[in-house]
Amino acid sequence: ALRIARQIAASAKQHGIDPADDEGEQMKVVGHLNLGACKSCQGEAQDAIDHFEGALRLARVLGNSEFESQALGNLSREYAELGRLEEAKKYAAEDLAICQRLDRREWHAVALCNLGNLLHKDNRFAQALEYFERYAQVARGLR
Repeated sequence: ALRIARQIAASAKQHGIDPADDEGEQMKVVGHLNLGACKSCQGEAQDAIDHFEGALRLARVLGNSEFESQALGNLSREYAELGRLEEAKKYAAEDLAICQRLDRREWHAVALCNLGNLLHKDNRFAQALEYFERYAQVARGLR
């Protein structure tokens, strides 16, 4: 997967995608998200976090909330895997706020569930239950 991500980046350069324009910057965000996912699968947590943070920084500069949400969700999952629940919850809460603002009901439901799972892991059962109930309410509306 890492080799494929590098090939995509090389292909973009060959096709004249200028890293200084928005399309080139968006390609960089996608590259960081993909490389972060690859590093996570390889068990290289800090490298994964570095790539997800790079994607988050670029997404914020571009004002691209969808990429920002993806980066935040990935950071939350990575920190949760490391047992760093406070950081994971912080990123998950930011992701939830973006999903609500975007009015992406599917993403909103997933963000609620993710935050509920983190609160459950942190033994905050009453709060977790609130998020799971909100998740169920949003998910019912998706039918």
